[in-house]
Formats: sequence, structure tokens, C-alpha cells
Amino acid sequence: MGVVGIGAVSPFGVGVDPLRGALRGEIAAGEPDDRWGITSRLGIVPAFKARKLVPDRKAIKIMSRDAQLAVVAALEAWGSGAAEGAEAERVGLFGAAGYETAALSDVLDMMATSRDPDDLHRLSVARLYGHGRDAYHPLAPLKTLPNMALFHVGMTLGLRGPQLALGSSSAAGLAALGEAHDAVKYGDVDFALAVATDSMTSLSRIEAMVEAGMLPGTTWPAEGAAAVLLGGDADVGILAWEAGQAPVHDDEPALSYGRAEAGELPDRVLAAAGGEAVDVDVRGSCGFAGAAEGLLTVVAAIQAVREGAIAAARVTAVGFAGDVACVVVGRT
Repeated sequence: MGVVGIGAVSPFGVGVDPLRGALRGEIAAGEPDDRWGITSRLGIVPAFKARKLVPDRKAIKIMSRDAQLAVVAALEAWGSGAAEGAEAERVGLFGAAGYETAALSDVLDMMATSRDPDDLHRLSVARLYGHGRDAYHPLAPLKTLPNMALFHVGMTLGLRGPQLALGSSSAAGLAALGEAHDAVKYGDVDFALAVATDSMTSLSRIEAMVEAGMLPGTTWPAEGAAAVLLGGDADVGILAWEAGQAPVHDDEPALSYGRAEAGELPDRVLAAAGGEAVDVDVRGSCGFAGAAEGLLTVVAAIQAVREGAIAAARVTAVGFAGDVACVVVGRT
């Protein structure tokens, strides 16, 4: 199925062109962070100002960081104009997002009000559900709902076709792309937009990386979003894809999840695509962007194929719980 539009937001910057640096072996500039004693680097999108990039400024008030990144990436992919004039009901939206954690500014008053008066270092459950709840802005919880990133993309673009929200694995973005591909292939929609977004730079997300054994290590927490618009004929397309469950080796009891391997699935996908492709990965350049990682890699690979740097690329992602997905993109 043809790729008619791509978009990206990454630690390299806003846009697909900056992301190409990842495949040239460049390392995105990171912000130093030693607050938690586990990392000295955060892969933050540089100079990202949602108010300058998101059309509806009022909507920003109920957007998480993940949702803001997703909308910007989706707007770039949609800006190709390939789906202009398409019926809103005939455009599908398939997305993956990480756990959309609340900003500290949203919960600070609630937590302060919920402290136990007899021990200010502890929270009182009774006060949390009383005074604390009253101090929590009623719109703030909307930022943390798992499908809100997809909702904001759909609202921004006016899409009313089939929708599917997945998360929060790095493999989920590839699964969303595969479902988007099949929706167009089998005639459920005329166009389909796949979006993946995540920000691993909040404390709770960093702790997830620690529990999975990724920190301390060779990677670092990062954020980003990617979008791929499918439909019609194009020079590059999805040649094959598959998602499944990889074996998890429970031989490291100190880790919450164990270690997972991709197994034979990537080989099956490569065979289905024709047997030749370059393996592509952006983690070494961007850091770990959670649910956005797989689709960010796909966007970088699509651009590389279009520029003639490679003929086909294989992208594989394995989640913390052993879920695995693989996609091969190449000339159609």
C-alpha cells in the first residue's frame, strides 16, 4: 500500500528532514538531567512550542505532551495533500501512545492539599478523595486518558472513519501502521493515517525504563511522534508486516518484565517482502521514545528509500512484555 504522506517530531527537531540525521549516524542533542541519578541525558524535542504549531490553541489546555507531539506529526503527514477532498468517513485513524502522565503543575495543588496533617510527608487517602479532589482541575484528567492523543488528531483533521488506539509499547506503532495498511488494502477506507507518540521523559516513564532494565544503560529517555498516511499509488509502500508475541526469558528476577527477543517473526516478514532489506534503528541516535520509536524508525526508513539511499528497510520493535512487530518498507 502506497505511502502518500509522512510526518515526524523527534529529538532532532520538528519535521522529517531533521530525523534523517539518525540514519546518518548523528546523535541528537540531549538535555542534561541528573535529578534521579539514573541518566545524564534526555532526548527532548528542541524548541517545541505547541502554541505555534497546533491550530486550536484552546485545545492545548487539555492536551498532554504526547497529544501535542502527535498532532504536529499528523499535520505534517496530512499536509502532503494526497487525501484532500476525501470523505471524512472514508479516512481511518490508527494510533499508538504511551501512558499520558499528568504534568506536575496539574497535580501539585491536589497533592499538597492531600497531605496528612499529622505527618506532612505522607498522603491521606481521605483527604485525597475530599479536599485533594476539589483542588484537581476538572479538565486535567482528560490529558491522561489513553486514547486522547488519537482523539486530538482526529478532531484537528476532522476525521470520522474507523479508529483504533493502541499503546504503550514500541511495537504498538508498527501494529497501528499494519492495521492502517490492511484497512486500505481491504477497502474499509480510502486513506488511513497511522500515528504513534510518546514522551519517556517524565519520572514515571523513566522508572518504567529502570524496571525493564534499560537504565542505567546505553540508551536514554526520549520523546517524539510520527505519522504515516497511506492510500492510493506511491513510490514507497508497506511490503509486508506482522505483529505477535515473542518469548520472554524470566531469568532475571530483579527485572519486572524479563528479557524478550523478536524470535522468528522478523524473518517471516522479510521473506514475505521478497527477502532483501536493510535493518534500520534510530534508538542509538534519538534515545528510547517508547510507543513512538517503531513508527519514527519507519518514517526515517521511508525517507531513506525515497532518496535512494536504500532499496528496502526492515523495522522491528519489541515491547517490554514481549509483544513484537515488524514492517518492511520499500519501492512499490
